Order: sequence, then C-alpha cells, then structure tokens
Amino acid sequence: TQKSLRNSMQIDPSLFGNELESEKHKAELDVLGAAVDDRGIISTFKHVLTITPNSLSAPPVVWHQQLTVPHGLYQVRVAVRARESGWTGSAMQWLVIPDVPVDKLHMSSLFVAARQDGGAKTQNSSSPLKVSVDRRFTDKSILRFQTYIYTTAPQNAEIDIHADVWRNETRVLNTPAARVPNNISPKQPGLPYWSEISLTGMAPGRYLLTVTAIDRKSTLTTSQQLPFTIE
Repeated sequence: TQKSLRNSMQIDPSLFGNELESEKHKAELDVLGAAVDDRGIISTFKHVLTITPNSLSAPPVVWHQQLTVPHGLYQVRVAVRARESGWTGSAMQWLVIPDVPVDKLHMSSLFVAARQDGGAKTQNSSSPLKVSVDRRFTDKSILRFQTYIYTTAPQNAEIDIHADVWRNETRVLNTPAARVPNNISPKQPGLPYWSEISLTGMAPGRYLLTVTAIDRKSTLTTSQQLPFTIE
C-alpha cells in the first residue's frame, strides 16, 4: 500500500542578504531530495526555491514536498545550493512509515507551529500557521499541534484525544480529553485534529509532547511523540 510522505524544510533567509540586495533582489536555490528505504528503493524530488526580500519580514522560509512511497524504514536526505554564491547545505533524518492494518487505530506524525497573538482557540475558525521544522519556541508563544487519526468507519468513530508535555520524565502539563470531530468527507482518508497549548511561564529547555488517542468503541489506543525546545 502506498503512503504519503510529506517533507517539511526550512531555511533562514538572512543567509542570502547579499543576493537580496543585488540587482536581482532574489536568491535562487536548487533543492534536491531523496527518500531511501531499507530495500534500496529511492524516491527523489527536485525544484527551485526562490527567496525574496519579503521573506526577511517573516522568517524562516518553510516549504514542503510530498512523495508517495510504500511503508518501510527511510532515510530522507535534502541538499540545497545557492546558484549565485555556490553556498550549499544539507540535512538528513531517519523515519518509519508503518504498514497500518485496516482494523487498527493509527495516528500520523505531529505537526507543530507557533502562534504569538494569544487569541482564543476555535476549532472551526483557525488561521493557517507556518509549520515549525526546528520545533523551537519562545516562552510567550502558543504551540499548535495537528495530527490525523486513521481508523475503520471514521464517520462513526468515537475517538477521544489528549496531550501531555514532559520534561526530564516529569509531566508538566496535560490537557483534558476532547472528542475528535468525525464530520468529514467520505473521501478524506483520516480524521484531522488540532489543538493549542500555551507555553507561557515554562522554563527554557527541552520538552516532549505526547498526544494520545483512544477509540471509545474498541478501546484501541495510539500515540505520537515530538520533542521541542523553549528558548
């Protein structure tokens, strides 16, 4: 069964100040990426990323690339090269794309972002936020996390979800359980869910976000974890 692998990448636009101040007023980067699985199968992507002076007003620059691949263990590699200066950089990460049985409950990876305005959370009127690839936040921000729940008959599912934040194996925050909305299109493969956690007052350091979902009908559970840093 083919799965969707969505790669999120980011770069600091201030690295290209000379190019942005030149006559072209832009920096062009060649982006090359590959996902290599444990069987030696390679899926690749490439494109040109254009950075403009407007990028300096809301750093970092974040972009995404989606691949369709079978389940397995993958090493994802990404390299960039600035056309004008010849500057190069690369990153690598291991990940597992599981083979999920249709009669099981499963959660996608967690996607996180920061919100600074402190406005009220509403499930039906959220504004899009830029995904945080490096997962670094200030102690005055609000962390938004999003995930997708996969289960049989999602339109009839009764799934509760909650989040915990840990530091040094001590739980420092937990959220009350909430019901995952199941009023989605039959063509949508998973149940989307997002929520927010205020980081106000938390000390700088490394933390671990754990999100757990339970199917109230079958009592099956699933969870995902994601480390993040408060600066």
